[in-house]
Amino acid sequence: MTEYLEPLEVDPQHVAMTDAVPWFFVKSGAGSQSAARDRLAQLSLTKALGIDPGELPARPTTKHLVEIVTGSPRRESLRSEIVAAEPANVVTLGQEGLDAVRGVVDSATGAQTRLLPDDAYGTEGSLTIDGERLRWIPLAHPGLIRQLAMDSRWRTAHDRWKRRARG
Repeated sequence: MTEYLEPLEVDPQHVAMTDAVPWFFVKSGAGSQSAARDRLAQLSLTKALGIDPGELPARPTTKHLVEIVTGSPRRESLRSEIVAAEPANVVTLGQEGLDAVRGVVDSATGAQTRLLPDDAYGTEGSLTIDGERLRWIPLAHPGLIRQLAMDSRWRTAHDRWKRRARG
């Protein structure tokens, strides 16, 4: 998180974090959590000990995840979490975070609506929720930057944002 908090000169001890959904979903595909669970189920030791690898819900599509967040009852609980934190800044990580927050606040202006690794990346906007105007900074999720390490456009855009944020 240093990659995000340090340029904003924010002490990690003064940060409140929340997830768009407070539930765990299992990602599928090669090298994923569901693949690991499936491998565990096939181990002879697991079978001999009678260990049940369990079942967890599959991760919904991005569109469905945002619908979950912006629908009832999660919409109201996320709004309450944001208001209770009394944030000086709201930083969203990833397109899902950006879409989710835009869907739960009263208004969102001034920032990218689609995260792209261009000159507008990291442009500050504002959110209004229950009459309070909050500084908003939509950024790429750290996992995306790691995952797309071969695509230097994201690293370049994020580094450019860090320099701008430090002023």
